[in-house]
Amino acid sequence: EWKAVNSRVDVSGGGSRAVFGGASDDSDFIHYFNTATQGNSQSFGTLLTAKSEMDGFGDSTRGIFANGYDHPSRINVIEYITIASEGNGIDFGDSTMKRNNGDSGCSSSTRGIMAGGYTHGNSPANHQNVIDYVEIQTIGNALDFGDLAYERWGHSACSSPTRGLWAGGGSSPAGAHKEITMITIASKGNSKDFGNLTQARYYGGGSGNSVRGIFQGGYIAPSTTGQKTIDYVTIASEGNAIDFGERSVGGSYGCATASQTRYFMIGGRDTSNTVPGYNLIEYVNIASTGNAIDFGDITWSSGT
Repeated sequence: EWKAVNSRVDVSGGGSRAVFGGASDDSDFIHYFNTATQGNSQSFGTLLTAKSEMDGFGDSTRGIFANGYDHPSRINVIEYITIASEGNGIDFGDSTMKRNNGDSGCSSSTRGIMAGGYTHGNSPANHQNVIDYVEIQTIGNALDFGDLAYERWGHSACSSPTRGLWAGGGSSPAGAHKEITMITIASKGNSKDFGNLTQARYYGGGSGNSVRGIFQGGYIAPSTTGQKTIDYVTIASEGNAIDFGERSVGGSYGCATASQTRYFMIGGRDTSNTVPGYNLIEYVNIASTGNAIDFGDITWSSGT
């Protein structure tokens, strides 16, 4: 349940650093790695509070972590880091509601977006369709953007400089979903249908570059076996997702980030395994299709 701080493009300005934080045992760790090479993650700093299931997004200089699950409570705290310099999270403001989610933050170069989520309990009333946003370089509380077409938790997000997409997700009692919905980031409003994933699933990872969005992993309810599936879409044109390849392991609760050339899958778990947590970092080359390639390891165990 690490959450990447950028779901769209290179996260360092120079295009070489990916930063991610939190984990399913409510960790306050932040780690990073160099996207242009291969190798293990390194310590970056710590979050303001230990938490999991956050929204992560950013621009070329600033990474933001929002919301999450600080056991036993959902929270609406937003914090930020400066990607080029290691250090701890700094208070940014609050989102419009307390919720935890999957890998569901996205951004343009100026605006960060959060959508959906889960508040508490186990009823449809607690599955949210709220979309809110912040201006990444301006500290303050989030503002209302619009509503998702569906009430969802555990969906995955990606974005181009102009569009944000959310795919899959869960709801009760329906379970996993395959719908993809989209917004125009620069203009507030409700999301619209884009297409469907190749399979219904939730708690996967999503990211991409300015052309392609990629979604991977997740659960297919009622099974808790993590999926290996990797799908992709062309963000500028609506339509259904197309098979890209497979992860080396079935993964859920991981996160994803991307440079303009590589898409990274970070951590995750498969509760059908005797040792459910992965510290694996894998990648694919975005412009082609194919199976995931080993990149390195998370050097602090995510606990899942």
